[in-house]
Amino acid sequence: MARTRKTDKAVSGDGHPLQRYLAVPVAEATEAQLAFAEKRREHEAHRLSLHRRIMEWLETPKVCPRRSCRRAGKCTSPTVVCYEAALPWLQEHILPDLRAAILARRGNPDA
Repeated sequence: MARTRKTDKAVSGDGHPLQRYLAVPVAEATEAQLAFAEKRREHEAHRLSLHRRIMEWLETPKVCPRRSCRRAGKCTSPTVVCYEAALPWLQEHILPDLRAAILARRGNPDA
């Protein structure tokens, strides 16, 4: 497996973006497997985007241990490492209130 950059994950020999979500080579995958892999890729991209926005909303890049985040003033980690490190604190202090605010905005405060 080749690496494109130091921060990138290992990619397969063909470098297909869906390969990491498949147990078989892309050329041997069925249409259903490819559709599932595409959904997984989209879900992961959305999840990382949400985590990045939450951390930037909390202004954590200003104190992030990664120099590139502090310099850019925004999260530059490909996997939003700071979110995983801060998750216990977020689950206790931020996420319950954030969920309540979203549900209240939708008009469903009890769900």
